[in-house]
Amino acid sequence: MKTETINPIKHLYETAFPPDERRGFDELQKLFAEENDMHIQIEHLNGELLGFIIYWTFEQFIYVEHFAVAEPFRGGGHGTKMFNDFLKNARLTVVLEVEPPENPVAEKRIQFYERLGMTLWRFPYTQPPYSAEKNPVDMRIMSSGDLGDESEFEKMKKVIFENVYFR
Repeated sequence: MKTETINPIKHLYETAFPPDERRGFDELQKLFAEENDMHIQIEHLNGELLGFIIYWTFEQFIYVEHFAVAEPFRGGGHGTKMFNDFLKNARLTVVLEVEPPENPVAEKRIQFYERLGMTLWRFPYTQPPYSAEKNPVDMRIMSSGDLGDESEFEKMKKVIFENVYFR
């Protein structure tokens, strides 16, 4: 059981992601405390919350569930540095979900990850609902390495669904 608190990220977590794209914060705290594969990297700058990365470490890859930078630090290169450092320290392929490139904000987010060397996969992907009260979300997968063919993509998706969503 982990003893560190994640309370400092609560406001950013709840404002950076729409309700259908996140857990309830109480559930997040419980999972973080109990789940050995789930990790949270919290970054500060000058004593203020810079951002966080919530990720899961699996045998074949690392799945980034959430990455957010606090509003005052956006656009200044801090998120780029933070995520680039995360990628450099990852010993496995890093996988994450992004919204489909159907609007300027989603396109900008995809371009951000592409500048860091990540690839947008063409295979269909829908984020399962986090709870019965939430909706599935049409997303796409990006990765820092080659996931292989569609059968490998499906294996990766199964690991995420079984371990992250269907608990």
